Amino acid sequence: MSLIEGEIVVTVDEKPLVLAAGEMALFRPGGKELFRFSTKRKTHHTW
Repeated sequence: MSLIEGEIVVTVDEKPLVLAAGEMALFRPGGKELFRFSTKRKTHHTW
């Protein structure tokens, strides 16, 4: 996942990861993922 603008909190196996614009994350198979997009500003991402 690549975050173009905004921010997102991704919880992977109960461990939170905060991504800001310009950052990327790779999610491996088998994990439990929860994506929480910002409610305060526009968030644009791509896979």
